[in-house]
Amino acid sequence: MKKNEVFEDLRNRIVSGEFAPGDWLVERELSEMYGISRTPIREVLGKLSNLCIVEMQSSKGYQVKRLNLAEIIEIFNAREAIEGISA
Repeated sequence: MKKNEVFEDLRNRIVSGEFAPGDWLVERELSEMYGISRTPIREVLGKLSNLCIVEMQSSKGYQVKRLNLAEIIEIFNAREAIEGISA
């Protein structure tokens, strides 16, 4: 599997709730799951971190981001705006 395919798949799994907020994303496990080395997994996790989908927790690794109330409200407001435009 290519790195961009891994990125899309992992992002979709997070968005769908397969990986829930607070879940740890372990490089070794993801490497085995996707059949690629840890270096591209690390790059994918870094990209997801840049998009604020996961958070790096010092030396512990990456964790699916937990949303606070302000972020949830912001998401709902954005969704309402988009739905209003498309209606």
